[in-house]
Amino acid sequence: MACTTNKGLKRGLRLIDCFNYHESLKWIFLVPNLQHRLSFYSSTSRIFISSNILYKGRNKITSIPRVLPQDTRSNFRILCKPSLYSTAFVKPCAYIDLMVKSKSSIMKMQDNLEGFLTSELPFHPKLIRGQLKNGLRYCILQHKRHPNRFEAHLEVHVGPVHEEDDEQGLAHMTEHVLLDCDSFFQLPGPDSGKAAYTSFNQTVYHITSQTILEHFNEDLPDEDLVPYVLNYLNEIAFKPKIRASYLEKQRDIVLSELQMGDAIDHRIELQAAFGKSNKRSSAMLKNRRPDHPIRPLLTIYHNWSLPKCNIDDQRPPVQIFQHNLIHNFSFHICSKIPLNKLKTYGDLRNFVMKQIYLSILDFRINAKYESSNSSSRIMELNHWDFGQFGCACTSLAMASEPRDWETTIKMAFHEVRRLKELGINYEELTIHKDAIVKDNTILRRVLDNTSSHDAVKFIMYNDTLGHTTMEQREADESLAAVATTITLEEVNSIGAQLLEFVSDFGKPSAPVPTTIMACAPSTCEVNGELIKFTINRSEIEFAMKQGLEEVVHAEPEIEIPTELISSSELQELWLERQPTFIPPISSKPNVMKLHDKGTDTTQLRLSNGISVNYKISKNEGEEGVIRVIIDGGRARESSDLKGAIVVGVQTLFEGGCVGNFTKEQVKLFCLKNMIDYSLESTEEFISVELSFTTRENGMQAAFQLLHMLLEQSVWLEDAFDRARQLHFSKFQSNLKSLEQSTTRKMMLDMLGGDERFVKPTQISLQNLTLQSVKDAVLNQFRGNNMEVSIVGDFCEEDIDSFIIHYLGTVKATRNFKIEVPQYNPIKYGASTSHMQSQSQVYLKDTKERSYACVAGLTPNMWGFTIDGKHYLKSKFIEGPSLHNKLRGHPLFFGITMEYLTYILDSIIGANINASSLSYEATFNTRLFDKLNLGWYMISITSTPSKVHESVDVCKKVLKGFRHHMFSEGYCMVEDFSMVRRVMLSRHEDEIKSNAYWLNLLCHMQPSSLPRKDISCFKDLASLYEVVNMEDIFFCIRSVKS
Repeated sequence: MACTTNKGLKRGLRLIDCFNYHESLKWIFLVPNLQHRLSFYSSTSRIFISSNILYKGRNKITSIPRVLPQDTRSNFRILCKPSLYSTAFVKPCAYIDLMVKSKSSIMKMQDNLEGFLTSELPFHPKLIRGQLKNGLRYCILQHKRHPNRFEAHLEVHVGPVHEEDDEQGLAHMTEHVLLDCDSFFQLPGPDSGKAAYTSFNQTVYHITSQTILEHFNEDLPDEDLVPYVLNYLNEIAFKPKIRASYLEKQRDIVLSELQMGDAIDHRIELQAAFGKSNKRSSAMLKNRRPDHPIRPLLTIYHNWSLPKCNIDDQRPPVQIFQHNLIHNFSFHICSKIPLNKLKTYGDLRNFVMKQIYLSILDFRINAKYESSNSSSRIMELNHWDFGQFGCACTSLAMASEPRDWETTIKMAFHEVRRLKELGINYEELTIHKDAIVKDNTILRRVLDNTSSHDAVKFIMYNDTLGHTTMEQREADESLAAVATTITLEEVNSIGAQLLEFVSDFGKPSAPVPTTIMACAPSTCEVNGELIKFTINRSEIEFAMKQGLEEVVHAEPEIEIPTELISSSELQELWLERQPTFIPPISSKPNVMKLHDKGTDTTQLRLSNGISVNYKISKNEGEEGVIRVIIDGGRARESSDLKGAIVVGVQTLFEGGCVGNFTKEQVKLFCLKNMIDYSLESTEEFISVELSFTTRENGMQAAFQLLHMLLEQSVWLEDAFDRARQLHFSKFQSNLKSLEQSTTRKMMLDMLGGDERFVKPTQISLQNLTLQSVKDAVLNQFRGNNMEVSIVGDFCEEDIDSFIIHYLGTVKATRNFKIEVPQYNPIKYGASTSHMQSQSQVYLKDTKERSYACVAGLTPNMWGFTIDGKHYLKSKFIEGPSLHNKLRGHPLFFGITMEYLTYILDSIIGANINASSLSYEATFNTRLFDKLNLGWYMISITSTPSKVHESVDVCKKVLKGFRHHMFSEGYCMVEDFSMVRRVMLSRHEDEIKSNAYWLNLLCHMQPSSLPRKDISCFKDLASLYEVVNMEDIFFCIRSVKS
């Protein structure tokens, strides 16, 4: 395979070699399972090839590299400079002592700190770079995640930033037209895909495909697909076919996409980033005559330039953007500074110090907001490299209810100044530095475990910014090495300098902010009345200065707990409650531990009623995840306490206290031990999820936190106020969103006005009290109502010990007189049997936009319909075949629905796109586990003049698929083999993640779901293989449409 692919790569590159390049081209590829190393590099564009390979390109393309002889290839590597016009040298490995540094070599370098900090970071030893004769640069990286697959990215340095006034929208239009060319549709192989996107200064076309197409016919040789894909990208790079028919077909689609991007949240983002609306003008595209566009399209395709850091010396005025669809007040202040490339250990050290300082400030401000009981919801402080602007950006952003906008600004500016004046302390430095070293999100800690697409984008990002891409082990060692040299004084100094544009705002010597933007509603509600919301620049600037002028006081340091429950406290609970293991629900009476060797999964049950499932997995090294499922959820809310569960769970999360520890202490404990946790409520369940590292007692810390959350959660009145206010805000924002308000109307119509499946209203929220939401939640927090699932890289002895000690000592039942209520019946709307009910939602906006939904009911995850019957009842005659046997498998319906969703989503999208009616129409499903229902929803974004026609097309496709499964234009039988390959590939990829196994483990032991047991997992691959069109036909027959 390797030899064939290398030859195929060379054949494909020869196709490109004979064409002249343009400096705007950049290539990236990802290819699996190439065993031989190709040693070449480029000066302006790149390709990445990997063994599960990664190619990446920068700006150009040109000739065929010569592969080094087999006997010498392994003795050479490439030493290259990542600058845009750098050159490459091939040298024997013996001379490249800085490319791969061992831990011992780094330690020796640290003895000479100055020399160490000026040393270059080690290049990824498997990342191969080269340049073709025509100038195209490429990179090649082995990527093991996807066998026999590769991904190719062609990056063109052309985007809206390069458009002239009369060319606005053409870069985006070019992307659509080139992707629509004839040859680009004829991708080889049954499992190939293509896509493209346009960002501020670039356009990227990418293809995913098999590396080798295996023919089962012995007379046909296996086919190397790499040269085919290179040829398709060659069409885009050097022989673009732009025809008038393509333009007219894509014009309405592009306009529809632009209108979809005109959602109010996107408009706020644009205002914050640029201080103005999107540069791509829909008016220009609407008015351009059919005989005009081809020349300008070609012109913009070849006119490009890399962005430069243009920093204005004059402070811009505060800009205010008000709109009737905005609900919350938000404020953004941003400063641009020159880009610092990560090339040396000193560069990395400076970057880490900035992140430490910002992390501490972010923690302090958010902690102060929460303790002040204000309505501030969001406080973000970021520093990132902005490739499209050719600079780095530091931003301070905040959001609150309109009434609290002054307090929000004052608090943020005061805390920034306080941090500059007093600095951070040593304990803060230590905990945040350790957190960054452990997590290592800066350098993408698990590059080899990411998807091919993400791996390519990661390297593309690094190359655009001029950063060095390192191998994971080297990155970890480099980060740990620079962390040991960081001092408190240097962090305070570099952090204060970074935030001077805020802390010294208004002073002549202060750095000039790039953007100061406030976004606010046009009206707001006060005491039940809608009044005009007024705000001006002078008021905002006055609030900023007030925050900076307030007296700065040192605050007491927060004591960081080393443990949340001591060994002596745990021992007392052990003696009091005497926890033991009892037989799992599905096991024999004398079996205390049910283990399946095939899937390496284990089932346990504790004497307090808590059921536990776990799987030991090495897929994500030294990582683990826990999910607690508490049966009930919003479906058990009573009619007089609508929203009690969702507000109660949010109250717990807002309070964040456990036992005698404050929320700040709990957050620092989690930060120190690398724990992320969340509390959520759905229609059926309350869930607690924790992700943790298994290093340095991280798993024990996670179990301590889980024990305290279940045993000693604290309910606070101010947390309840914040939680209720948050849902007030969500409801109001929901009504002002075209997409969310339309979906809400659809759900209420379909489910008979049942509020449990939508956001609670203001009236419902006003009826709630702290005691009512506490009772509603704790009434579900019962041992025999909980199931815990755990997946991670741990040993059996440790996990069993933590389970019995920390989960076994949770109190068995709450002392409540109220029994757990049953689900209240769901009232189905009149439109659940046929597509006969239509309704419309109108929102006043300054731009024309339209959004539509088509929805209907489906059976639940296990195939049970709203009347409690199984969808396969009496439809199949049982027989001895494997297919008939698997049709009765508990997971068969859910997997068949995955097929149906994928097929209908593809067909609807293709029909809508072919009709030029809409940019996007998607088909999605939501299947419940315990409730006997689910639903599908078709979401359509179109222009107001074409939205009704788009809806009709979607309904026609759905009806046609139901009655004419095998008709031309819907789903050809021969296409199904490709669908099966996609589904199997997706399954094989997802099964390598902890999250996927966690979803499989959940609901294995509840008595209410008897169909799912430990044996279900053994047949997963077989289920994906046996599903056929007949099964999908019966599946669609069960869908109410």
